Amino acid sequence: MNDPVAIIKTFFDQAKAAAQAQHQAYQMVVNSQKSMIDSMRSLGPQFEMASAQFDKVIEFQSQQYAAAVKHMDQMYAEWQNLVTQAGGKKK
Repeated sequence: MNDPVAIIKTFFDQAKAAAQAQHQAYQMVVNSQKSMIDSMRSLGPQFEMASAQFDKVIEFQSQQYAAAVKHMDQMYAEWQNLVTQAGGKKK
């Protein structure tokens, strides 16, 4: 594979897949912690407040992940345009 556009596309795809895997692992850990707190709610209001905070953390992290992937897609599109303008081929 000597096509630089195809090589870079592969790198972008691998980076996106790695980001998704990291997001899923983080989400699994936080969700398991939230489940533990949810099961302890009957012990007092502090656990309900902690659970609500976990919901906020989970939502924030999901938004950050979506923004990162969107940025990666935009950067790839810009890179493709630069290659095309320089006389390369888009893939």
